[in-house]
Amino acid sequence: MHRYLYPITIFALVSSGLWVVTLLFVPPVNGLVVTFFLLLGGLALASVTSLGIYYLRRLWGPKDSPRVILRTSLRQGFFLSLAALGFLLLQLFGATNIVSVALVLGLILILERLT
Repeated sequence: MHRYLYPITIFALVSSGLWVVTLLFVPPVNGLVVTFFLLLGGLALASVTSLGIYYLRRLWGPKDSPRVILRTSLRQGFFLSLAALGFLLLQLFGATNIVSVALVLGLILILERLT
């Protein structure tokens, strides 16, 4: 299972590092830079949370095979990142109310149950 964890860890470190460099040194001059920043932040959040979920499920979760745990942790990390970016976009557009938050949560839950 380490042959899958090493590339995921390297990807998490690289994407997090690029996100920090973009945050500190690149001014938000146009929409492309902001889109790149949000996309990079989403990828960094997804990879880091999936690693955290993987190790927590290996420690305290059901005793499934490592491959099943890795797949579910990658899926859950991706959906958690998607939900966080959805809430951030709602905040950016000023559309945060109880109905829109419930819709985003419902969509994320439906997507997770369908996969």
